Amino acid sequence: MANKSEKRMNATNKAVLEFFLRVVGIALALSLLLRLFVCENGLSGWRLLSFLWNSGSMGVMYVLLLKSADANTDLSLADSISVYMQDIIYVAAGVSVLSCLSEYFNFLVFGFCGFKIWSMFIGPWLASRNAPTELSEADKKRADKKQRQQERLQKFQR
Repeated sequence: MANKSEKRMNATNKAVLEFFLRVVGIALALSLLLRLFVCENGLSGWRLLSFLWNSGSMGVMYVLLLKSADANTDLSLADSISVYMQDIIYVAAGVSVLSCLSEYFNFLVFGFCGFKIWSMFIGPWLASRNAPTELSEADKKRADKKQRQQERLQKFQR
């Protein structure tokens, strides 16, 4: 028996999944139509590889979103991994359509990956390396007090 919050989460998950199914479908259809009727090379060589890569990444991320929703994960949480999956779907959809105009739009994927790696790993790592490790006077007093309490507690437990 599901409670109200779980039912609400399932309803929002269903809406999110429907939205991203539309995003993937529209991006693939628009990209395919543009490649067949507008682009001079159509689906040959690098353009075919780009189309397959972008459509595959959108499909894989959508399947992962489905699996996350099946595991009762809230897809609308700001700090969850599903947000990154949704970002990848957006970027892949944009690159899929824009790469019909120029092959250089495929490099947006590398820019997005570089930004995510910098903001999630490298930036915080550099910030933590440069952060001072000295404790303030108040923090030192708190740590000493906590240590004394732990020592007293260990004496009484023996």
